[in-house]
Amino acid sequence: MGHRGVAGPGRRAGPRGLCAETVERRRARVGLAGQVRALLMRHGRAIDQAAIAADLHMSVRTLRRRLADEGTTFRELACETTGLPAEELLATGFTVDTVATRLGYTSVSAFATAFRDWKGQTPGQFARSEPSPQGRRLRR
Repeated sequence: MGHRGVAGPGRRAGPRGLCAETVERRRARVGLAGQVRALLMRHGRAIDQAAIAADLHMSVRTLRRRLADEGTTFRELACETTGLPAEELLATGFTVDTVATRLGYTSVSAFATAFRDWKGQTPGQFARSEPSPQGRRLRR
């Protein structure tokens, strides 16, 4: 007999387990994807694909091809490096304005537009949909 909620070989984890696995896999990126992610985190949104390719001494086309070989894209990595911290901050109760400022956006509307592109919902909708721990307060 198997145990509920425990995923073993050949068994699928529940939705929460899959989500946690996805986040952990993204954080643990290795190879070229890991290098690109590290550069994106170091430079923030101020760096583009051409600059990353140049830092890695390759063409943009080679960068795209090698990332595809690793099962990812530059856009996915860029969204991860900004999207995950945004999600974490919103989920812990920070205001949309505070998150936008902390992540270096020039305006809340620019952040909201980017967030909607990543998640398909506004930052406010995302924050309201997150289970709120008892006693959680909005942080500034």
